[in-house]
Amino acid sequence: MSDFRGAAAGGGEAWLRDCAYGQGPSGTGNAAVWLRVGNVQHMSYVVRSLRA
Repeated sequence: MSDFRGAAAGGGEAWLRDCAYGQGPSGTGNAAVWLRVGNVQHMSYVVRSLRA
């Protein structure tokens, strides 16, 4: 599986895509934002893995 699963894989992936293309909010946030997005990304991965 690739490191980036695509924006449709969950909110965390969509946020990463938006930041990469400069479409998200200005800046990349702070530690609280990174933790939230990282948790969303990991939980989305776990749920999708369990459904497979």
